[in-house]
Amino acid sequence: MPPSSLEIACFTLPSASTALSCPPGTVSRIELCAGPASCGGTMPSLALFASVKALPNPHGIPINVMIRPRAEPSFTCTAADFEQMRDSVIELGDAGADGFVFGILDEQGGVDGERCRELVRLAGENKKKCTFHRAFDRAGDLGEALEVIIGAGFGTVLTSGGRESVGEGAERVKELVEQAKGRVVVMPGGGVRAGNIRELMKRIGKGKGVEWWHSSAVLIEGGEADGGEVWRLRDALRGNGLE
Repeated sequence: MPPSSLEIACFTLPSASTALSCPPGTVSRIELCAGPASCGGTMPSLALFASVKALPNPHGIPINVMIRPRAEPSFTCTAADFEQMRDSVIELGDAGADGFVFGILDEQGGVDGERCRELVRLAGENKKKCTFHRAFDRAGDLGEALEVIIGAGFGTVLTSGGRESVGEGAERVKELVEQAKGRVVVMPGGGVRAGNIRELMKRIGKGKGVEWWHSSAVLIEGGEADGGEVWRLRDALRGNGLE
């Protein structure tokens, strides 16, 4: 089985530049967000996206864009928020975004399937795929939420297994991968670094349906993506040092 792919979350132009300039086969996709990183990121401005698109990208790395108008910890959204999300999917799609990252919960803590399905449909009109972000980890019932996400048409769900980090939620991530049965990509993310990814791969199951891993590759709080850390993550995903 080929090694898993690596998505790097980038909150700034320098981080995006680092990810895009890595050797071929290192970074498979960028998730572009605005800060603060501590809340999981928000929607970048069109100006930031344009600046990232203008960077050299010799390996054609896809750039997915976060669609999240504000750092609402409950991941609910108002009617005005939803209209902004719709407009942004169209605007950023026209500007060249390769895909979108978003997630909406309802007031009961479940996935808002109707609104999510509408955004996925809108993105799909331009053949853009969608990832459900870590709003998933705030859902009351992860198993039920996963089924709604699959039904809404998402291609990927980013999760730490309902915990603050994948290290804490690895066993639940493994269960979600088994539940998904390939119907959606379950992408572990949250505290993933080169220093723990080998152990996480063992706990979740190397080659057992985990096609993607997600990391910001940031080594100090408030810092930028570290090129060496990205390379070490890629090295681990290639199986070096794993039994």
